[in-house]
Order: sequence, then structure tokens, then C-alpha cells
Amino acid sequence: MKETAKKWYKQAIHELEMAEKNIAIGGYDVASFLSHQVAVRVLAFFEAKWGWL
Repeated sequence: MKETAKKWYKQAIHELEMAEKNIAIGGYDVASFLSHQVAVRVLAFFEAKWGWL
């Protein structure tokens, strides 16, 4: 796996975990923002890994 792809994957997982924690404490606005960031990171991961997009 390319290092760039690995970076995007790890960041997406981290932001997803933070979104879940924010939902648990009622931080829905932050969770929404982080969920959007996860989607962006996953697309960046696909682009870095396989050149899709």
C-alpha cells in the first residue's frame, strides 16, 4: 500500500471514531462535519491506492 493511501485510511478511521464519540455525547454538529471529512478521506484513499477519480 502506498504511504499516501495508508495516511488517508488511518485519518478516515480516526475521524470516524471521533464522530462516533461525538454522537455519544450529543455533539451532532461536530459528528456531521467529521462524517463528511471521512467521506473525503475515503475518496482520497481510493485515489491514492488505485488512481480512481
